[in-house]
Parts: sequence; C-alpha cells; structure tokens
Amino acid sequence: MNVVFVSHCDFSGNSAMHIFSIANILTRLGVRCAVCVPNDPGTIRSHGVADFEILSYVQAADGVSFPDGKGPSLIHAWTPRELVRKLTERLAQLHSCPYLVHLEDNEEVILESECPGYSYADLEKLPADTLDRLVPEHRSHPLRYKGFLKGAAGVTALMDRLLEFKLAPVPSLVFWPGFDEQFREPAAPWRHQLDARNILVYSGNIHDSNAAEVRSLFLAVQVLKRAGVSIRLLKTGWNHVQDQSWIREAVESGAVADLGFLPRAEMPALLSAATLLVQPGRSDRFNDYRFPSKLPEFLVSGKAVVLPKTNLGRFLRDGTDAVLLQEGSAIEIAGKIEGLLGDPELAARIGRNGRNFALRRLDWQINVPPIKTFYEAILSEGRTNAVTTTDAEPSARLIAFYLPQFHPIPENDENWGKGFTEWTSVAQARPNFVGHYQPQLPADLGFYDLRLPEIMEQQAALARQYGVYGFCYYYYWFNGRRVLERPVEQMLHSGRPDFPFCLCWANENWTRNWDGAADDVLIAQDYSGAGERFIREIIPFFKDPRYIRINGAPMLLVYRVSQLPDPVRTAQIWRKVCASEGIGEIHLCAVQSFGVDDPRQYGFDAAVEFPPHTKRALVDPHSLPGIGADFEGYLEDYPTIVENQLARPWPDYVWYRGVMPAWDNTARRGTRAHILIHSSPELYEHWLRVLVEQTHQVAAVQEPVLFVNAWNEWAEGAYLEPDRRFGHARLAATSRALSYRRDTEREPANHMDQRVNKSPAEGPLVQMDPEAAPIVLRYQSYPTEPLGYGTVRDFCDSFDHLHELATSNGDLKDLQRPWILKAVLAKVGRPGRILEIGAGEPLVADQLSRMGYEAWIVDPYDGSGNGPVEYEEFRRRYAHLHFVRSQFHDRLESIPAGKFDCIYSISVLEHVPAEGMLGVLRGLRKYLKSSGVSIHAVDHVYRGRGAAEHLAGLRLMAEGFGFSPASLNSTLSRLSEDSETYYLSAESHNRWRGGVAYDEFPMRVCPSIHFISGAEQIRDL
Repeated sequence: MNVVFVSHCDFSGNSAMHIFSIANILTRLGVRCAVCVPNDPGTIRSHGVADFEILSYVQAADGVSFPDGKGPSLIHAWTPRELVRKLTERLAQLHSCPYLVHLEDNEEVILESECPGYSYADLEKLPADTLDRLVPEHRSHPLRYKGFLKGAAGVTALMDRLLEFKLAPVPSLVFWPGFDEQFREPAAPWRHQLDARNILVYSGNIHDSNAAEVRSLFLAVQVLKRAGVSIRLLKTGWNHVQDQSWIREAVESGAVADLGFLPRAEMPALLSAATLLVQPGRSDRFNDYRFPSKLPEFLVSGKAVVLPKTNLGRFLRDGTDAVLLQEGSAIEIAGKIEGLLGDPELAARIGRNGRNFALRRLDWQINVPPIKTFYEAILSEGRTNAVTTTDAEPSARLIAFYLPQFHPIPENDENWGKGFTEWTSVAQARPNFVGHYQPQLPADLGFYDLRLPEIMEQQAALARQYGVYGFCYYYYWFNGRRVLERPVEQMLHSGRPDFPFCLCWANENWTRNWDGAADDVLIAQDYSGAGERFIREIIPFFKDPRYIRINGAPMLLVYRVSQLPDPVRTAQIWRKVCASEGIGEIHLCAVQSFGVDDPRQYGFDAAVEFPPHTKRALVDPHSLPGIGADFEGYLEDYPTIVENQLARPWPDYVWYRGVMPAWDNTARRGTRAHILIHSSPELYEHWLRVLVEQTHQVAAVQEPVLFVNAWNEWAEGAYLEPDRRFGHARLAATSRALSYRRDTEREPANHMDQRVNKSPAEGPLVQMDPEAAPIVLRYQSYPTEPLGYGTVRDFCDSFDHLHELATSNGDLKDLQRPWILKAVLAKVGRPGRILEIGAGEPLVADQLSRMGYEAWIVDPYDGSGNGPVEYEEFRRRYAHLHFVRSQFHDRLESIPAGKFDCIYSISVLEHVPAEGMLGVLRGLRKYLKSSGVSIHAVDHVYRGRGAAEHLAGLRLMAEGFGFSPASLNSTLSRLSEDSETYYLSAESHNRWRGGVAYDEFPMRVCPSIHFISGAEQIRDL
C-alpha cells in the first residue's frame, strides 16, 4: 500500500508533526509513505529521522512515484484547506486513486474569526471571485471545501464532533493524537534561571480564534501575582494577532515571559520545569471541535493539567485525571490554579492519573494501527471518491405507527354505542388544568372515515411529502378473530396507497380502559393459535411488494412479546412456516413496552423503542394552575424524557430508536389521564434529529430505521397529522429532522450563522437552533411576577439547567442573567425582536438568539458605569447580533421605533443617574411595540453603605415602570422576611471590593430586584 499525505504546513507546525509520527509508524507496519509539505521539507531536521519520503508541493505537482514504481494507492489530505485541496485533487486525478480528508478544526469558525465584519453565512453568500481574493490559501474556501469533502472516499478526524462536517455517507475514523516519544520520560530541568516558585507553561501560537482564552490565562496569572503568589507563566510560540497590547501588559507586569518560538527539542525540559500546566478555553464553536495539540505532552508529563470541559476534557474525570474548567474565565482559572498550588498532594495525584490516561489513550504506537486498518478497508471495498448528489435519500427511514380505529365496527357499537369511533372520544375530551390543550381536533383531513380508500391515499401522500418512509399498521388478531381489519385489508387487496408498510400484532386484551390489562376485558387474547395459524394469515401481507423488509426479510413487530406463552417456540414456528411458503427469512421485532428489553431472549431479531414506555419524569400535578380536585392521573415532563432518552447507551443488540411528538390520553382516560406536559414541535424535532444522527452512526451494523409513535393516535395525543393548533408543524419538524444531514450539509448543530437575520423593516426571521429546544420548552411557562426579587430556588434551578449563565461572573449576575432569559422565554413569543441595554459581553442575547429571537445590543463600550470596552472583540465574536454603540435613550437614529417585543437590562439601571433614567424610560416607551414588555434585573443595596441612594433610585424606577410605592414597599418587606432571598455573597463582595481597603468598602446586603412591565405601564416622569 502506497499512501501520500498532503500537509497544509511544514514540520514547524503541529499538523505536520502528527503526520510525521503516523507516517513513521505506518512505514514500520509495511505501508510506503510520502509526505508533501507546502515549502521547506528541510524543517524535518529538527524532529529526528524520517522513514518516509518528503516532497515540496512543487516536487509533487507532476505526480508521486514510490520505490515499487507505482503511484499512491490513496491520498490523505490533512484538512480541507485550499492549498491542500488543490494538490490533492490534482494528484487524485493524475493517479486515479481515492482520497481521504482529515479534519482537525472547525474550519468555518477559524475563517470567520479572520474576516472581521463577516459572519460565515455572509461569506457563503459572496461571489466566488470575491472569495478567491478574500480567503487565503491556508484556509478552507466556503464554496469549495464542501465539494472537496463530498468527493472524499472517507474521513478521519481528531475529535468526534468534527464528523458533523462529513457530507457524504462514507466511512469515517476518529483517532486521537499521541505524545512525542521524547516526552515519554521526564527530561532534565530547563537550563534557564526561573525567578518564581510556581511555573506555568503555555506552548502554542496565539491567533484570532484562541486570543480570548489565552488572554484569560494571562489575566489569571496576573491576578495571582498581584495577590502575592510567586508565579510566572512561560509562553512559547508565535503571536498572530493585531492587538498585542494585552500581551505586552502581561509581560511588563512580570507575570508572563514570552519566549517566542522554541525548537521542539527544548520543550521536554520546559515542561519538566512546570509546577502545573493550563490549557485555557471553554465550550464554544472553536473548542468543541478541536483536540489541542499540546494536551498529549501536557498529560504524559505527570504534571497536573487544567483544561476546559470540552473536547478531550469530556473524557477526563474532573479532580481525578485533570481539573476541568466550566467557563474558562480568568477568575475561574485563577481559582483552579490556586487550589492546586495549595494542595500539592492532590496535584501530584491528578498528575499521575493524567499520565496514566496518556499512556493508555494518547500513545501513537497504540493509535496508528487502526489508521492502517481503515486504509485497508477503504481499498478492499474498492471505494472511489464519492459521487455527490443533492437528492440523496434521508439518512434514516422513519416508520410511523398507524391506528386503524377511525371507522365504526360491531364490537365498538356493542360496547360503546352505535357509531362509536376514536373520534367520539377525541371530540369529548376536556382540559384537566389551566392551559391544557384539549380537545385536540384534526385540521386538513377532518374527522375521517377509514372505510373510504381515498383517506388512506391522502394520508400516504401527506406522509411522503414530509419524509415519513412508511406506516406500521396495528393488527388486531384474537385467535382467528380480527378487529379493525377493514382499512388494512382494503389496502392489501387494492394495492393502494402505493406506500411502504409493515404490521405490528397488537397482542393484548381489548379492554374498556384501553390499556390491555386483565380488568374489564371486552375481547380476551387467546394464544392457542399464535403459532402456525397466525403467521399463515399474515403471509399474504409479506408477499406484497410494498411490505417493508430488512435485508430482504419482512419486518414483523409484536407489541407485547412477553405475553406469548412460549415466544422462542412461537418464533421458531413462524420462521419455519415462512421458509416453507417461500418467504425466506423474517425479521422479528419486539416492541419495548411493559419492561421488554433484549429481544434475543424471546428468539427475536431486534427491539423497537416505544415511548412513552420510558424512564419516568414525574411532575407534581398540584404544581399546575387550576388542576382539578378529581384529577387522579399522572403528569410527566416531556423535555426531561427527551434528555433521558437521548442519554441512553446503545445496547449490543439491534435496536430501532423511537420518538413521540407528544402524549396525552385524556380523550380516553379523562381525569385519570397520563399527560406529558411541555411538549412542542421544536423539542420533538430536536429529539428526532439526534436519533437520526445516532442511527446513521450505526448504519454499518444495522438498517437505518426509526419509529415514531404515532401517525394518528389522536386519543393519546400522539399524532403527526395536522391539527387545529399546530397545523403542519409536527410534520414540518419531522421533515427537517430527517433531512438535517442533507439540508445543512453537515454543519455543526450550534453553527449560529445558519440563522437568517432580516432587516428591521422586514421583521425578525430567526430560526431556533434545535439544540436550544429543551431550554425553550422548559421555561416558556416559567412563573414570574411583575415586581419581585431573586431567590435561591431560582438560582439553583439555573445552576442545574443554565449552568453556563449561572456561573459566568461570580456575583449577582449569576442569578440575574438566567432569570432574564427565563422571563423573556415566558413573556415574549418567538420569533420576536429583543434589545438588551448595556449588555457588555452579550451572553444572554447570544443564548436568546439561538432560541429564535432577533437580538440587538445598545452599549457605549466605553468603560462607563464599570462597563466593558471590548466592542470590536464582541462584535466579531457575536456577529449574528445587532450592535449599536451608544448609551440607551430616546434619540437613537439607528434603532427602529415601535419595533421591539422586549427591552431588558441586567445590572445596569442602578448605575444610571436620575436624569439618565428619564431618558431610559422615554426610550422604552418609544422603541417598544404597544404590546411589548420591559424586563429588568437591578442590583439593590438593601442595607449598608449607599442604601439610601439605592432606595431613591429604586423608587424612581418603580414609579417609571408603573408600580406604586406601596407595591415596592411590600416587595422589600417580603424579601427581608423570606429565607429564599438570594443575596450577594461575602466572597462576591470581596471580589467586588478589589484592592480597596475593607473599611472603605464594607459589606452590603444586596438582593436583585426584578421588574416586568408592559409598554402601556411605563410612565414618562
């Protein structure tokens, strides 16, 4: 096997060093390797002996020949960057061989960070010739790199999240890099004099994508040094950022020594000198997709390592293998460092465990052989470079359970009254609590009658339109007696609709309570004929060309397999009869209802997941307003069920995942109903989309099949068909989820520039990121009050579910930011246009933008009121937000009047003087819609120095927001008596105090006061 590697850099770069290690080991494993670098092959000299050929791009341009006289068997392109793409495509054409593409970074966010003023979505819209001038060769071209990826015969990646960029259904391999052998054992101490007791090392270049996080590390070291800690950070590598003032400031303070580029041979000694090692960062579009190149060497050094809880941090145990950063702020980094310096035994233990992890998981000798195996698989399958098509099939086939009970039958006439159908129950349903959506009534198809063949034709057309692959019809068979059979029989004998289908034997008792139990049985299930008689009656369905097959075998589901007296024997009989009748193999699936797990114990081939048979997520009924005193049913939380289901590990048997758009059987059970609250099309889409991704990932070992419960379970609230509240929303969500891989061309789930931002005159049109759906659904009905205060209960809820916002500052903002987000979700519909006053770093606006709001920021970014000054940095980082650099008042020419659904602020208004507050109130009245809402979280000094001034300001605000003095007094009295009131902590106050003497800045009692006012309440004082 001959392999050519095309590197985007020479051997002074980390990527080429990965290739160096891989190619050397592959050569020893019998693979002939050649490595192409852009310019100077001589850079290899500082890294040791290469067992492979090295060529410049110029030398390789006319082809690469190996000692056996042949060209490459395959080409491995190291990133899809433009210079790599050009040479790879040329060589692949010259040698008629396949190529693979290696992914190591989110190429899109890197390019975006280097093009100020452009979001990635903006770049994609530019003409090709403009992009050719704008995008340098060492970056991925927005229009060309996707075609390059589509053409690959396979993809490799350093981190699993990078496979989100894979466009074609081709094989993929994720492998982790290893440490250089020279780092395996500790080196001699660094030869230079070190002037601090505690040494940190950061090795790596600074560029636009990581400048903010490296700056946080620098600031953390400066904070510790100012606090009296003997510490210094040794930084190596180049600085590729325009603004280097913060680097110079850190160096001049003595906290950082910038050593510049050092030969790699010096790095082992440098790491040996370190007390501990820090890789700064936080979860974001850059870090989530990368594998920081220094981490293998950091971990194998045996020193304690601090790193973010993303990329490799997801696989390390916090406090055991490493110390993980939740947010990556300077304060958090300083705290983690200080904690390790204060506990040398803990630091040593973490260092040992981290080294053991590196020896097990980050060793090139272990990680390279699977790459060779991957190459062999690509070549043995005869794979060529993939042919792309914009009309590719969805990556999973979705089958919808189908209830055939929407027509009169004698059994229902006898037990429920003449003419009874499922619609009878549906139309009579009544709400069980305030806001309960009942009755749930059909829209487009109306109260249809399945005796009419055209109804099933219309259903199939609708299902096909939105991507549903087929129906799984419930089949009611009671030892030869069939019920509800007419629609299915008509479908079989007429050949219409021409739509894939399979059967699910609903083998439970027919009961008055619709639960299959042994109580009040109307038709009992009798299994005496469950063997040969049953299977012979459904063989005609198996022979229908529309019947759904798995690898050629008809798929048959059994709803309650555990109720078969001898399921293993039954399965054997069914298989034998089908073989004798020329059907061949059959694919038996056990529905995972009522405790069924592994299908193999029943002699079945696969299991079908069947929500709502899931882990319980119970909700106290009395937590809902207006719940009836006679309610005896139970409630569950749909968002929690989604979270639980997505967290389930994949078993070692064939498992077809299942989803449900909602569940509410009030129509059947009345006040004894089982209801899932907080369901929505958005959250259903999120659930299905993730399962589509998971199903695609296991497509090599099982058919990509999914089930949804259901197409038309109207009496159980589980249906995709259009209704009078949601219309086609559930169907549209289904289509988007199924086509996600194709339509987004595998862009990452949190790629915010997929959203569309129209101009204010056109109105907001911002799509919600499906990843944000669980939070939206959790808080869209969150309880708020017009005039209130922050509570510990609310903070703990935020800590659990909005952890990033609840831990970002270490002060009152940790309470206020999440509360504002919840209040906006509860009070402002989507899509909506919102504006934040004085955002600073717009963390909340960014989150709300992900959730379907068009977000604006008004902030002078001049440092006033202790505010920030990083305008350009925030504008680049949050390019999807609208920034207006100004104080907020009623004379903002660039802000559309009367266009905002919500204007809010967080810890801002208490800094506004009285005359400025009048301008704020006038601005609120001017820029809010008449139906808009104003939401504010205000720091308030309740007791202590400044309390009188704060109270005066608070009274002015309350009056301006339309609240009486008595209302404010009542709220302040309540908070003083409430044990749940959240106050600024002593630790936060001490941080706030900074270097000021305590007597000059004594402790205050500071709660957060919350205002929610309609636009019509705001008064122009």
